[in-house]
Amino acid sequence: MEEFLKFAIPAFTGLIAGAIGSIVAPWVQWGIEKRKLRPFLSERTREEIESDTITVQLSGRGSGTNNYKPHVLDELRTLASKWKLL
Repeated sequence: MEEFLKFAIPAFTGLIAGAIGSIVAPWVQWGIEKRKLRPFLSERTREEIESDTITVQLSGRGSGTNNYKPHVLDELRTLASKWKLL
């Protein structure tokens, strides 16, 4: 029994540590990624993305519910031009 525990305890500890790591790592990565473009966005676009309200646009570019993608893409295009990436 003692011989079994010599191998079982480290194996079980590794299994638990791996499971916790596989849950925590994506959460940490998501936290890092969501902060990367935030400082460069305008206040209006940040409010649209982070708002809990539902906005509806019936026609035109960006029509639909909570469609903030056109604003983000416009700002990304402006930043890419400003930084001479395009």
